[in-house]
Amino acid sequence: MNRTHATLLVTAMASIGVYLVPACGHSDHGETNNPDLADVVYEGKATDEALQRLLSTSATEDLTGPPEFSVPSNNAVIPESTWPTFTWKLRSTATGRNPAKRPDIRRTQRFAWGAERTAHAHGTPVNGRAYYLLFANAAGEPVLRVFTTASSYAPSGDPWQKLVNAGGPITATLTTALYEDNNIVPNSGPNRGPSIAFTVTK
Repeated sequence: MNRTHATLLVTAMASIGVYLVPACGHSDHGETNNPDLADVVYEGKATDEALQRLLSTSATEDLTGPPEFSVPSNNAVIPESTWPTFTWKLRSTATGRNPAKRPDIRRTQRFAWGAERTAHAHGTPVNGRAYYLLFANAAGEPVLRVFTTASSYAPSGDPWQKLVNAGGPITATLTTALYEDNNIVPNSGPNRGPSIAFTVTK
């Protein structure tokens, strides 16, 4: 094999390798390069980029607006054998408007070998409302953190065990905002609702 053929072969193989490797090693659900968010549970279509926006923006405590827990009730006692589903809703004073959805932010890459492919930039951006659910122990220390686009969360497995081991009482707090392409819509939050307390009995 002469030098020209060898060069062409190496170039072709390199192109194939790049084509086969995912465009971004970051998934929509929970993989993050930020060690401060490594313990967060992601649900629905939540992304760590959207959560970083929320945590870097001062939240307004809104005791009359969004959001509020529906289940469990404040000061509830929950048996360890029962995996509860935490549910919540927006009060009537909340901004219920969702931003107009745009096509996903993507970049098209062309390679020397093979067809074009489309790559997500760190997963599909969050569009719509998302919720940050924080569980803290009696000392105010975080026990479990959840970021979700759903209006409920049912802890099981390791997350539920964290709550069981935390003792009581445990405080749950919700913070919410509207998003457009992972960015918080102006004047839509973050808003933090009233907390509830509960105890898990063994």
